Amino acid sequence: MSVKAKPSLSEVLARPNGLDRSDMMRRFADLVDRVASSSGSTELQAWQVMKPLNETLIGLRCLKAEGLPIYRRDGVWYIDSRAFRKWATNHLNFNITTPAQRPGRRNGALF
Repeated sequence: MSVKAKPSLSEVLARPNGLDRSDMMRRFADLVDRVASSSGSTELQAWQVMKPLNETLIGLRCLKAEGLPIYRRDGVWYIDSRAFRKWATNHLNFNITTPAQRPGRRNGALF
C-alpha cells in the first residue's frame, strides 16, 4: 500500500514543466480562492494559506524571490488571492503540444 503525499508549492515549482505541474498550480489557485471565499476577503493572512499550500511561513517567504505575491504589513504576512491566481497562472506550462497540434506528414514529402 502506497501513501500519497501532497506536494508543497515549492516542490511543485521545482518540477519540470508539464501537465502535472500545471494541474497542481491550478489546484493551488483553486484552494486559495476557496479559503478567500470562506473568509469573505481576498486579502488572506499567511497562516490561512499555509495548510492548503502545504508550506511553512519560511517557505512562503522564500518563494517571494520566485515572485510569490506575499507582503508584510504591521508585522503580519499577507497574500492577496487575486494576485496569487495571476502568479499561479503565469507559472503554468502553455507549450504543451497534443498529437493533433504536431505537424503531420504532408503528401509527397519524403521527410
